[in-house]
Amino acid sequence: MSDYEWTDDSSSSSSEEKPQSAPAEKTWDNPSSDKKSWGDKGDKKWSGKPPPPPRLPFWVAIMSNDNIPQDKAMKLAKMGQFLGSIGFKIRYTKHNVALASVLEQEIVKDHLESFAPWKGFKPQNSETELTAQFYVNNRAKSMMGLDNPNFEGMAKGIQSIISINAAIMYGAFSESPVRALLTYTDDGISNHRDKSKETGYVSTAIELGNKLRVPVFNIGDELCDGRFSSFVTNYKK
Repeated sequence: MSDYEWTDDSSSSSSEEKPQSAPAEKTWDNPSSDKKSWGDKGDKKWSGKPPPPPRLPFWVAIMSNDNIPQDKAMKLAKMGQFLGSIGFKIRYTKHNVALASVLEQEIVKDHLESFAPWKGFKPQNSETELTAQFYVNNRAKSMMGLDNPNFEGMAKGIQSIISINAAIMYGAFSESPVRALLTYTDDGISNHRDKSKETGYVSTAIELGNKLRVPVFNIGDELCDGRFSSFVTNYKK
C-alpha cells in the first residue's frame, strides 16, 4: 500500500451552521487555513505523507562466468526477478549465453537491459549473431584502459569483451552506475583482493563493484542471502 493517499471532501459539505471557533493554526496539512499550503488542492487535498519525487529506475548487474551451473543461474534470475518487481532494472551481457537465456526466460523484458561486445558478435561455437540493446563503445574502453597498462596492446576484440564490464557496471554512456552486482563464483568472493583461479573473468566486474562501493552479492557465499535480504528491505522503505 502506498505511504500516501488523497481524499475527496467535496461531498462532505453541509448547509448546517457550525459554531465559531478560534482560528486554526496554519500548518501544511491544515486545509481550513485561509492560506493554501502545498497540500491544498481546493476540495481535494493530500493526507498523510507528501508524495515522493518521481523515482528513476535503479540498475543492478547480474554477471557470471560462462560455466555457471543451471541452478545457480536460476537463483540469480529469481533474485533479479524480485528486484525488477520493486523498481530495479537488470543489466546483463548477451555473450554469456547460459546465463542470458535463463534471465530472459525468467525476468520481464521491460526490466532487462542487454549488452554485447559489438554488433554481429557470435559466441564461441555458434553461428548466431547476438543482438543487444547496447554495445561496447569507446567510452567503456577508455575506462577499462585507465587501470590496465596492458590494455592498449590487446586485440580490439579482447578489449571489447573486457570493456563490457565497464559498460554494464557504469551504463552504456557511463551515466548510471549500478547499485549492486549479483554474481556467482565457486570461491564466493565479494572483494577482488580475495580472487583466486576459481573467480574467473568475473573478477573484473567484482573489482569495478568494489571501486563503486556497491554491494557485491555472490551466491557462492553462504552469507549472501542474509545480506541480500537486508539490501532489498532498505530499498523498499
